[in-house]
Amino acid sequence: MGTLSWDGYRNNRDLGDLPTPLAPSGATVLGRVARGPRREFVKTQGWWDARSSEPRP
Repeated sequence: MGTLSWDGYRNNRDLGDLPTPLAPSGATVLGRVARGPRREFVKTQGWWDARSSEPRP
């Protein structure tokens, strides 16, 4: 799991690379699934940061 840098969104994590039987690779994809506090805390720049994040190989 990696930490994400989205403005206003503290204590969040990228849940990529965790094991799952539902993916062909056997793991979640980096940059696609995140967890954190309520999304109402994300500021406008944070939403732009999230949308511009590219999945990492």
